[in-house]
Amino acid sequence: MRRPTFCTAVALLLTAADTAALTLCNPFDPQTLAEYETSLAREHPAFPHRRPEELAASTTPVLLLDVREAEEFAISHLDGAIHVAPDVSASALRRQLAALRGKLAPDTEVLFYCSVGYRSSKLAERVRKELAAAGYPRVANLRGGIFAWTNRGLPVVDADGPTRAVHPYNACFAPLLQRPPAAAPR
Repeated sequence: MRRPTFCTAVALLLTAADTAALTLCNPFDPQTLAEYETSLAREHPAFPHRRPEELAASTTPVLLLDVREAEEFAISHLDGAIHVAPDVSASALRRQLAALRGKLAPDTEVLFYCSVGYRSSKLAERVRKELAAAGYPRVANLRGGIFAWTNRGLPVVDADGPTRAVHPYNACFAPLLQRPPAAAPR
């Protein structure tokens, strides 16, 4: 019988939370926001990854869907954004958008965003075909997420109005923000 290696022994001792934390701080993951942006655009080529400046200057109708946890959204979000749980099903999202149907222009783009673009890219990929079938063929992701948006000095709001606060997501991602995080990283 082979003896377990050191790595195997350590892996057996880790909890699921420890494993998740190690995965988020994996030294082989991108280390800069620009690297995340490039990696996610390459991994999810089926829809556009719009740059913050492009979105800020756009005059076409856009429905902003914030794909972060409720506590992140409460600290700050893009003005007019609607919170959507990262694990929302395509059918539940379609029903949520159906409630807005009369308020949206027919050519409205559905733009997903999160902290850096990971969760929003995954959700956009998962629901884009169903949204197209429901009348929302224009699906996009905000390249670099709310971190890229705020790093470029673009405004965010909370329930009381404009704010400078941004939730850092966790300790591994906090350094990607160019302003102090709003909360202690978890």
